[in-house]
Amino acid sequence: MSYKRINRWHQLLINRYIPYLMLAQRIHLKLLHLLDLEKSDVTKNLGKSNVGDDPE
Repeated sequence: MSYKRINRWHQLLINRYIPYLMLAQRIHLKLLHLLDLEKSDVTKNLGKSNVGDDPE
């Protein structure tokens, strides 16, 4: 394979997959954000429930 052919194939591949990569990145960031929110909620709830709900 010549260099030009490889380069063109690479370009096609990159152009085809960039939108998917962007989408995946966006989803990943949203998931991280949701996990962060969930984590902070969990720690808040743990702090509340451990104060007076001891069964012993």
